[in-house]
Amino acid sequence: SGSKWTAAVNAIKGVVDATASQIDFGLMMYPSDPDNDACSAGGLNVPVHSNAAFSIDFSLNVSSPGGATPTADTLNAAKSVLDFLPSQGGPKAVILATDGGPNCNGSFDGDTCRCTSAQADCEASPYNCLDDVNTINAASSLNAAGYSVYVIGVPGSENFSDVLNATATAGGTAQPGVTAYYDATSSAGLSTALEDIVVRISSCTLTLSSAATPSQLTVTVDG
Repeated sequence: SGSKWTAAVNAIKGVVDATASQIDFGLMMYPSDPDNDACSAGGLNVPVHSNAAFSIDFSLNVSSPGGATPTADTLNAAKSVLDFLPSQGGPKAVILATDGGPNCNGSFDGDTCRCTSAQADCEASPYNCLDDVNTINAASSLNAAGYSVYVIGVPGSENFSDVLNATATAGGTAQPGVTAYYDATSSAGLSTALEDIVVRISSCTLTLSSAATPSQLTVTVDG
């Protein structure tokens, strides 16, 4: 019930609020300028930093959905952000949540391309054509740099499950089974997907009181 935007905001805020003390989060939303350029690549609404929950909550609260889906350019922008972060610390990753197919590449033939909306929209503007190859390549580039790309499909993206599967696979995070990405069909499902991803990207460092060899250590989980 309710809107996809409200469900997404609530799920993101819930997970970030609960784990911001353990994980450094940032937030990118695309397009960065929906009023003047619906295809502008996502901008860094909240820089990656520790205890970012308040900043992310505020940014989501004052935002609303709109614009197109420049996924490839936004993933490339995310790589530039991660490239400039310090090398120390845990793994770096991108979580991509989308309710549609990637578009915003004006080089296609609108009469023959696979369209992300009605075919007439692509005939009117090639920017509505599916930009799948560049998006998959962008995810592959992130993965090659050591940044995993987790993909969450929100309702509205079901017609592009093949693209989301390929993007998750290229990003190094393919789930077992037919669906390689996280298929979130409800608010609870979106929260579960985010929680699972957070567990996967979390790191744990324990400081020992003295030097030890592996044979001298025993690790237990949950007792």
